[in-house]
This record gives sequence, C-alpha cells and structure tokens, in this order.
Amino acid sequence: MFEPFATAQRAVLTARSGESLSFDEGELGDYERDALVEGLPLWLKAKAGNLYLAANVSWPGLFKIGCTRRTVAQRMRQLSGSGVATPWLALQAWRVHDAHGLEARVHKACEAWRFKGELFRADPQQLVSIVDRVVDDDVRRLEKTLRFWLPLDGLGAALNAAFPTQS
Repeated sequence: MFEPFATAQRAVLTARSGESLSFDEGELGDYERDALVEGLPLWLKAKAGNLYLAANVSWPGLFKIGCTRRTVAQRMRQLSGSGVATPWLALQAWRVHDAHGLEARVHKACEAWRFKGELFRADPQQLVSIVDRVVDDDVRRLEKTLRFWLPLDGLGAALNAAFPTQS
C-alpha cells in the first residue's frame, strides 16, 4: 500500500520544509507509519556518505567541496588520478545521512564563493563553518520531525546502523 522508501523520502522532504508529519487515522495511517519505520533505514542506506573539503597545491586558494559514498581516501585517490599534477588532499570530512542532498545544500550556501563547479575561493575555515551549519541544521530539522521513528540516540545512531564506518 505504501512503498517504504518513498514514504521515508516524503517524510524527509516534509521535515526539511519545517512542516509536521501527519498521518490518516486508523488502519491507513498505521500502514503509512509502518512504511516509514521500514523505510527510514532504507533511505539512510541509500543516501548516507561523506562530504569533504579538499585542496590541491596546483590550485592555490581554491577548495573543492564534494561528496562520495565511498571513503574519502578512495575519492582523493580517484581525483588525484584524473590528470592533475599534484594530489588532492582532504582537509576535512563529514559522515552524513544524505551525501548528495547535503552537498547540493552546501554548494547553494557557498554560492557567493563559487569559482566553478565544485570549486570555491574562500577561507577554508569559513567553508568548514558553512558545511557544519548546513549539516547541523538538517540533522536538527530531521530529528525534530522524525524523532518518533528514529532510534532513541537520534539520527547518528540510525546512520551508524545503516552506513557503518568505512576503513
């Protein structure tokens, strides 16, 4: 009746908009709530990953804000093997519940410093602060709205269950 992943996606979009979740009364609402309980771990498993802030000495003053569903070290090796003279180095990394979605939100928040694509010209600490703020704000919104469907420890516990730390 309710597809779990789609139910979780709708719930996340609702939470991000600042609205409260609402369900029909009775059996129909029970099915939708059950789909949400089943769907949140599936959503996290499909969306979780890492954000990173990286630098390359070949491009002084420019910083790349990107995401990966693999390890950040693997992503740095991949970027470094793409015809650049010097390797990319991760300056900071964040393990997040929605890698691509949060990357897009961070890029939008950093638009004033965008040089080209995923490259930004700004103080790296300023970029770190913006990423921290965007991630923290999203976690706060999701935990507030989805608190009854997440583990008692919150989104972090759900993320750990769905996307174990990679070595």
